[in-house]
Amino acid sequence: MPIQFSPKAPKTATKVISDHLGDTPNYFVTEAVRSASAGGATPPQISLSQGWQEYAVGLEDLAKGKLLAAAKPGHWRYLVMLGNQPTAEMVLAQESAGERVIASHRGEVMVGMAKGLKVAADLKETADQPYEVRFLLVPALYFTALWLHGAHGVDWLMPIEPDPSPLPNYKPHTEAQVIEALKGRVKAAQAFGTKAAK
Repeated sequence: MPIQFSPKAPKTATKVISDHLGDTPNYFVTEAVRSASAGGATPPQISLSQGWQEYAVGLEDLAKGKLLAAAKPGHWRYLVMLGNQPTAEMVLAQESAGERVIASHRGEVMVGMAKGLKVAADLKETADQPYEVRFLLVPALYFTALWLHGAHGVDWLMPIEPDPSPLPNYKPHTEAQVIEALKGRVKAAQAFGTKAAK
């Protein structure tokens, strides 16, 4: 069964991001279009991917063995596509006055998420049940993963670049496997924090 995207994503995302790109030319998108237009070629059409929400977990929660249950929802992320190639990632915040773009970037996380989505679409682990795409990060450890959330109680975590954990990127892992793999880095981060506080 194909991976799914949250129905809770902002309905105005396409307009907000399109307006933002129209009002504030984006360097990454502009450069990609210029490169694709080299030699007079017609550049591919610009489009926007569906959105996924980011979730963050604090070091203290992870040290207590809590990961997904402690994940706090945050902003929404979208890929700006030039043809079938990602050219920028836009971060959208939901505020009382409405949605607005608060960041855009192009880097390892954008590349990692684009690759992760392609891998996730063909996983045998997700073939029989629907899974919602989410983005999980543990800022203190620089851990980044594509979180495939199953409404039936099963979740898979796929580390993506630039994750530095010992877990192999683009391979599905259970929550328990991720918590176990991160134990050493959690202890090291806590020790470093204790020394820095003295």
